[in-house]
Amino acid sequence: MSERVEKWGRKEHMRQRVTFLMNCMFRYSQHLLEWLPYKKKRICCVTLTRKGYTDNMMYVAQALLTKYPDIEIVWVTKYPQTCERAAENGVRVVAYHTIEHFYLQFTSKIIISDDSLYHGLIKRRKQIYFNLWHGGINYKQLGEEGLYFEDELMRKLFKMRNPSPDYMAAGSRFFAENMKNAFGFEKTVFLESGLPRNDVLFDKTSFSGKVKRFYNIEDKKVILYAPTFRERKNNAVMEEINFGQLAETLHQRYGGEWVALYRAHYFVQDAGIDSENVINVSGYENMQELLIDTDILISDYSSCMWDFSFLYRPIIVYAPDENTYCEKDRGLTAAGKRMPYPKAKNMEELTALAEKHDFDADVEKLIAHHREMGAYDTGNAIKCITDLIISKINE
Repeated sequence: MSERVEKWGRKEHMRQRVTFLMNCMFRYSQHLLEWLPYKKKRICCVTLTRKGYTDNMMYVAQALLTKYPDIEIVWVTKYPQTCERAAENGVRVVAYHTIEHFYLQFTSKIIISDDSLYHGLIKRRKQIYFNLWHGGINYKQLGEEGLYFEDELMRKLFKMRNPSPDYMAAGSRFFAENMKNAFGFEKTVFLESGLPRNDVLFDKTSFSGKVKRFYNIEDKKVILYAPTFRERKNNAVMEEINFGQLAETLHQRYGGEWVALYRAHYFVQDAGIDSENVINVSGYENMQELLIDTDILISDYSSCMWDFSFLYRPIIVYAPDENTYCEKDRGLTAAGKRMPYPKAKNMEELTALAEKHDFDADVEKLIAHHREMGAYDTGNAIKCITDLIISKINE
């Protein structure tokens, strides 16, 4: 358990203490600026980890701009050079941790995040904060369940980065209960909406084939390998899979030509994969479009399996490091320990599943898993959230 403690060296501890004190002063001084007017129709979307214009916030932003073109959408990111598509769609792209970022977020009526927020800015009294978290269920531990702090300063910084939202989109009853415990949020903040990004999985016809056309693999069947990150081995694929062998096994069983795609977690998007039989699709912005064109998904502890399960197609958990992950990394939640997907711990077991497992029988298990976890996704999340945002703007 000790290896999961967040640790700082002496110099880092001093640096973080100075940062904390400066941010406290900066936050206090902002109360003197409460007289600055809000822009009622300005919405500030803040993403501190992801590249590109993507995920839940993108779907909500596009829906708002389509229906309410007079609304101003600001997209705050550490990677503005990757957000050309946002600008093309009428979104104002702003670099993170700049005066422009501070001013626009401070004067927005609505703030939306897909994770945490910059801890130097306060939430003003009349601002409304929506959190559109990047997962509909938590298979791996997070928040104060997955991290153990060495001292109180770490905990205070964590709390500053993760203030309680006014509203948080939930993909499942389990997610709401787990986030309440992991972050200390009140149960009343959770919306039983499902995730905006998953709406396309319920009406996928307009996106079907888009990824295959993009990568020129229209006549092939797709294996998507999408592992999550590791805290201490976060730039390597865990236990190399022989994708050529796997594709041949699936060809022998189902026919057709199979191709493998590799999607790295966004924390490690620069990581490659050493195999001539794999197409690296980590740079493709839209994960849901990848899922729509996927025939078999292989992952480990990622919530992408939850999203994909609404398509009722084969899913395999490939987790050769499960014991180490549970003991020395994030560890699994109760939902992670009850995942209904067939599991392999080595290439031999993975091949055996591809060769013989009855994936059709897994459909009933997926339905039962949705019921047990209290799935909220119905394909109506975008409307639910955008309607609520507009009602708050008009108050």
